[in-house]
Amino acid sequence: MGLYIAVQLDIAEGYKEYLYWIEDDPMCGDLGCLDVPATALRLRDVATLAMVPGEVVPERVTGEITTPWELGEALVCPDAPHEPALVDHLATPGRFVVGLANAKVGYLYPKCAHAPAAIGSQIHGGGPDAAMAFMSGLASLLDAVNKAHGAGSSSHGDVSTAAGNRWTGV
Repeated sequence: MGLYIAVQLDIAEGYKEYLYWIEDDPMCGDLGCLDVPATALRLRDVATLAMVPGEVVPERVTGEITTPWELGEALVCPDAPHEPALVDHLATPGRFVVGLANAKVGYLYPKCAHAPAAIGSQIHGGGPDAAMAFMSGLASLLDAVNKAHGAGSSSHGDVSTAAGNRWTGV
């Protein structure tokens, strides 16, 4: 919600031209869709870099998501399904996740931990559906890079990259 307001008020410069609405699009939230860039880079079988356009909390990378039940009534969606873990899509021994790359969309909290009344920093993000949109899109990009490179091969081919932007919901 915070990012949407900043875009509408032209406080977040450079995003307004990327805001749009598509009826019945599951990746668009109630406030519309916002395209932002994401990049995945694989360096042979040595390392993979995933560039996240926000600040991703560690459990989004490792998949070790737990619902913070101690927040009680402040939790908005405690039974929400967990978003994809990036570690499941990083197919090389060297794994790097770079935050705030290409854009600054705020914090990406798991939806099951969405409790902006209790965790004030959550107002500085795309909302409860943002993490699923971002992480699903980035997982798809990583899968495309792995497929293009031939994940698990001992090939010494060139660097494989992928970039996309039609996967974020506000």
